[in-house]
Amino acid sequence: MSKSRSDDFFPEMTNVKDEHLHILRGHLLIEKKLRELIDLKVKKPDALSDARLQFNQILCIAEALYWENDSDWLWQRIRKLNNIRNSFSHQLEPKKYNDTIKEFLDMCGAKKPYEFSTKSTLVFAMYSIYKSLNEL
Repeated sequence: MSKSRSDDFFPEMTNVKDEHLHILRGHLLIEKKLRELIDLKVKKPDALSDARLQFNQILCIAEALYWENDSDWLWQRIRKLNNIRNSFSHQLEPKKYNDTIKEFLDMCGAKKPYEFSTKSTLVFAMYSIYKSLNEL
């Protein structure tokens, strides 16, 4: 299996107007990347296909396989993104949604420049995670 390139990310994000849809798509792309990384390290990837692993389980396996001393920041950011995705997937109006988005962007070092929307800044923050996973 070949690794997908970092430039596979943006075509999935174009023409998307809704912030929630950006988060869902970014989350799905990151999940796909985590699955690819796991498949590269295990001897029999097909053995996992029937496991019906949830995102957090996939994340924990990938972290166990790829963790390095200086990589905690990456796994923490992915967990925060998963919390955001879960918050609006399970609640009509999640509490503190904007605060959680701000925490995620701060965590990613994404300071919102005046000329960029929160949505654009969010996409670039998710891209930084995707790109970092692609470089493992």
